[in-house]
Amino acid sequence: MRSTSLQRLAAIFIFAVFFPFVSEFSVSNIMADAPASPAAAHDSSKQKTVRLLTIGSSFSDRGMYLFPQVVASVPGCTLIQNRACIGGSGMEKHCEGIDKSLRDPKFKQYRYGEGYTLKELLELDKWDVVLLQPHFSRMSYNVDVEIPSFERIVEYLKKYAKQAEIVIQMPWSFHPSHPLIRNGQGKFKDSDAMYESLKKNYALLAQKFNLRIIPTGLAVQYARHWREKTDEPTVDLKNYTYPNRPAPSPNYYISMAYWREDAEGKMQIRQDCVHLDKRGQYIQSCVWFAVLFGKNVSEVTYVPGDISAKEAEFYRKAAQKAVDDYVQPRQR
Repeated sequence: MRSTSLQRLAAIFIFAVFFPFVSEFSVSNIMADAPASPAAAHDSSKQKTVRLLTIGSSFSDRGMYLFPQVVASVPGCTLIQNRACIGGSGMEKHCEGIDKSLRDPKFKQYRYGEGYTLKELLELDKWDVVLLQPHFSRMSYNVDVEIPSFERIVEYLKKYAKQAEIVIQMPWSFHPSHPLIRNGQGKFKDSDAMYESLKKNYALLAQKFNLRIIPTGLAVQYARHWREKTDEPTVDLKNYTYPNRPAPSPNYYISMAYWREDAEGKMQIRQDCVHLDKRGQYIQSCVWFAVLFGKNVSEVTYVPGDISAKEAEFYRKAAQKAVDDYVQPRQR
C-alpha cells in the first residue's frame, strides 16, 4: 500500500505544481475520494504510469479538471501531466509561438510558472503521449484549413518528443443555440449533424497522419441519446447577477454560461454553448482513462461530489461503449 500511496502523492504534487490555475481541482478531493489500495496493486503487471502532455485549447485543458481524480481512484495507475494551452485556437497559434521563440529567445508562449516554449515543455519529461486538439469549430466544416499547421506540429513532435505516441481528441457537437447550428439556421441543422461532420473530418485527419483518436465526442453522443429528453430552458443572461448563472443544459452536457472579468475589472457573464459541464467532463475523463491506460472504466471509483453514483455509472458506461465501438481510422 505504501508504494501506491507514494505514487498517488507524486501525481498530486506534479499536478499542483503545473496546474495551479485549475479552480475545480482539489488535492484533498483526490485523497478523500480515492479508495484504499488492495494488496493486488503491488503486482507490477498492474502498475502503469502515463506521462501526458496536451497541446490544444480549452477543449483539451478542461479534460484535465477531473482526469487526475479518475486516475488516482484506480490502484496502480499514476498520471504525470502538463499542458500547452491557447484558448479558442487551433494548431496555427502554437506554430506562431514556435516561430516567435526562434526570433526572440526570451519569448515564452505558455506562461505557467516561469513560462515555457513548446520545445521546453516537450523536453521537461519523456512524454508517453502527446494529445493534440485541433481547432474544434473550424474542424466541423473545413478539415483542409487545419492540415498545414497540424502537419508542422506533428513533425515538431517527431523531432523533440520522438518517443511519444501522438493522439487526437475528437470533441463533441455544440448546443443548438450556437451560431454554427442556431436551431437549424446555421451550417448544421442540429447538434447530431454537427457531430457527424466532426467525426468525418477528424477521421480524415487521423487517417492522413496515422494517429489514434480519443473518441470523447462519441461518448457524449451516447450519453445524450440514452438520456430521456427534457425541455431545454430558455436562457436570458440579463437575469443573472454575479456569481449566479443558469444551470447547465439538461440534454447536451454543456455549461451554458460563465463569469469573467472585463478590462475594467468588472465581472461579466458570457454565454457558453461549447464547453462541457461537470457531467461531460467526467465522461471525457473516463474516455481518456480507457484509451490512455488501456483499462476498463468500470475500475474507476471516483465520483464527483455533485454527481450521484447512479449517474456516474451511466456516464462510465457511455465512455466505455464509445471506446469499445469506435473504429480507429488507421485500422480501416
